Amino acid sequence: MVQTHGIHGKLFLTVSSLLLLVLVTYSGSLLEKGQAAALDTHIVAGGDWHCTPDAAKTVDIAKSLNPQLILGLGDYSSTETESCWVNLSKPVDSITKVTFGNHDNEYDGLANAYLNHYGLSKQFYSFDIKNVHVLTMATEEEFGSGSEQYNFVLNDLRNSANNPDIKWIIVTMHNPVYTSPNSCSDSSCKSDEELSQLYHPLFDNYGVDIVLQAHVRNYQRSFPLEFNQESPLNPTVTSTSKGEYKNPNGAIFAIVGTGGGELKHELEDSSPFMAYQQDTKFGILDMHFSDNNLEAKFVAIDGSTMDHFSLSKTAKKKVIER
Repeated sequence: MVQTHGIHGKLFLTVSSLLLLVLVTYSGSLLEKGQAAALDTHIVAGGDWHCTPDAAKTVDIAKSLNPQLILGLGDYSSTETESCWVNLSKPVDSITKVTFGNHDNEYDGLANAYLNHYGLSKQFYSFDIKNVHVLTMATEEEFGSGSEQYNFVLNDLRNSANNPDIKWIIVTMHNPVYTSPNSCSDSSCKSDEELSQLYHPLFDNYGVDIVLQAHVRNYQRSFPLEFNQESPLNPTVTSTSKGEYKNPNGAIFAIVGTGGGELKHELEDSSPFMAYQQDTKFGILDMHFSDNNLEAKFVAIDGSTMDHFSLSKTAKKKVIER
């Protein structure tokens, strides 16, 4: 009886040890996932809202994604007061940062009302959120070489590129640097040679990862692009992968003019530097940043995912001062 009891005891200990090992491994796995989630920086972005019922749906889908930050890319209302947008975006007001568009500067006092509401002193500014630096430019204000804005952008990118705590750099602006041909007849809806010549070399030099724009009411996402000095409106594609980029050279440029304003700028063709584009659905760009990876997808207001891309980096770009 003693011998039999001993065998059962050993079996019991063995099973108990295995169960303990499984529990420890499982708990460790959950802990690692929890730590990874804690390190994740979650940002969504969209522009051209115009305070429509579809804009309300885009706000709802953005809120449902539970981000830490919402980047508005301009044109919040087509009215003379800020109240429409402020009321519509109330569910996400505390986590929203804004870029200013042409409609935001169209009426006297509207831009100042937005500045006051969001606690800003200027339309161009920057901030950090965990491991991500966000630089917001103002395409409706003077941005030429030597301007206050140009000098701000230059110094800001230099400082963020040399900050070891910053792993990713986002630039936001309203008017696009590059776009595919579209039905908008205004010159501001075309690729902008001045923005390209002045700022794309800075983005290359200081390791900007993604440039977010709107104004053109559709969604477009480029391959990683470097500045092309010989032809500024035809940037150099550095990877032709449709959606997975490892240590890419150059930034990805995305137009997210799908916040809710009528999608009236139909795409007429696809420029060779664009990886994906669509002009039929409203939605938001959803981005998750860890120290070494960016996972991004376009989420339409019907919940569908229409585009997905990822960036992985083993090291920040080495800054070479010119």
